[in-house]
Amino acid sequence: MGPKVIGADTKQIHQSAQGGYPQGGYPQGGYPQGGYPQGGYPQGGYPPPGGYPPGGYPPQAGYPAQPGFQPGYGGAGFGEPAGYPGPGQGSLGEDGDVKGFDFNEQSIRKAFIRKVYSILMCQLLVTLGFITLFVFHKPTQMWVQRNTFMFWIAFAVVFICLIVMSCCGNVRRQAPMNFIFLGIFTVAESFLLGVTSSMYDGTAVMMAVGITAVICLTLTLFAMQTKYDFTAMGGILLCATVVLLLFGLIAMFLPGNRIVTLVYASLGALLFSIYLVYDTQLMMGGSHKYSISPEEYVFAALNLYLDPMGYVPPQSFGEDGHMQGFDFTEKSIRRGFIRKVYSILMCQLLITMGFIALFLFHEPTKRWVAQNNYLLWVAIAVLFACIIAMACCPDIRRTAPTNFIFLFVFTLAQSFMLGVVTSIYSVSEVMMAVGITAGVCLALTLFAFQTKWDFTMMGGALVAASMILLLFGLIAIFLPRNNILTLVYASAGALLFSLYLVYDTQLMMGGKHKYSLSPEEYIFAALNLYLDIVNIFLFILTIIGASK
Repeated sequence: MGPKVIGADTKQIHQSAQGGYPQGGYPQGGYPQGGYPQGGYPQGGYPPPGGYPPGGYPPQAGYPAQPGFQPGYGGAGFGEPAGYPGPGQGSLGEDGDVKGFDFNEQSIRKAFIRKVYSILMCQLLVTLGFITLFVFHKPTQMWVQRNTFMFWIAFAVVFICLIVMSCCGNVRRQAPMNFIFLGIFTVAESFLLGVTSSMYDGTAVMMAVGITAVICLTLTLFAMQTKYDFTAMGGILLCATVVLLLFGLIAMFLPGNRIVTLVYASLGALLFSIYLVYDTQLMMGGSHKYSISPEEYVFAALNLYLDPMGYVPPQSFGEDGHMQGFDFTEKSIRRGFIRKVYSILMCQLLITMGFIALFLFHEPTKRWVAQNNYLLWVAIAVLFACIIAMACCPDIRRTAPTNFIFLFVFTLAQSFMLGVVTSIYSVSEVMMAVGITAGVCLALTLFAFQTKWDFTMMGGALVAASMILLLFGLIAIFLPRNNILTLVYASAGALLFSLYLVYDTQLMMGGKHKYSLSPEEYIFAALNLYLDIVNIFLFILTIIGASK
């Protein structure tokens, strides 16, 4: 078998979880949740996916691949890794015919749905019990406040359980092991929610519980009755998740105010409502284009419980080279592709450095931007529009000059936002971050070219780590601000996106690696690497700022 090439309809937009958790006025809202697909990671400049978790993300075993996407992802930008296995190749969802199993058969489908909702009900009851205890029992509240280490233990348990269930098919499919891990995960997650809820008034928490119950019931009934097929929306949802993460990152540099919080929380509630419909239809099967294997009842329940983290849609801009009648291992084609990608990337980085220098050294520009902060929101909107367009429309990202126009507009918007962020730091801090980033990225690129290890197989683990990092940032909103927390978060982010840089570099290289990018996807390849470098820079800048 030749390498899987990320092409026509596959690859995510990736990585965009960026440095530092939101500070000051932190936007609130849900965080992406659920099981993570494995395989190559599509990054859609973002997903395989996360404007950022990143660029494309890799899907996991048991899910059917979605249109234009393959398992693998993309973080962070935020996308998922490209080159995910398609249906019947280890995804969490699959085509019934591939398995010799017709999931449309009513009795099997109904039994599967009953099992999923039974598990989900038990999870919700446990969570509600924890929330009630933490909100109304004062001694418990005080005990948790005195023993904050319990919070970190619970967080670590959530992380470990998600990674294990994402990467080990036997763990999530075989009883009683799957129930044991799900039970431990639910208890740890419920503890985290209890700690968070204890910081709000009891009336506000109960009101939120009631509204959530009504909304979820309505959306579930809608998902079961509507003729619209939401299971084909995986790529768009992933892009929206990345942009929401980028919004949260940028918001940390804005003055804390309720408007930012309300906008962020409202967008998050809307996005995760669509995820609930999406995951419900994946579970239903029937006439929908994609469905979850009946073996994945634990993951189906986890998806609904932790929407949207429970399911990272298969995406990728990658494909099997043999299906296209093209062998990307041919050296002249591969080398020409790599030269084109790095030429585009160099132009992007030069533009970005120009913006950073202007905002850093030109005081009139710095004051003008501070007086016209609406421009930041315009830049975010432009970024969002460009990512969605390039992720969902193959002709836009593959046809010149349209692809270059969209990439140029995206780069300008991203550079403007980076200029705004860096203007908050001192010149010495920014220059130090630039130098360290350059050294780290050069070393990682050389390592990716020389190492015998194949990092294109790490898509699932990278996506899971991206989601955990996002959860970490959201939880940090409710903790006292301190430099240690910032350093831990930023260090973890810098490490994660360093791995993403190696991953995306090897996806671009092709050759002996299991997954690779289609030569048509030079724009997305450059975008993935650009967003990796941007994320590393922001995390390093956060580390330097916190250490001082």
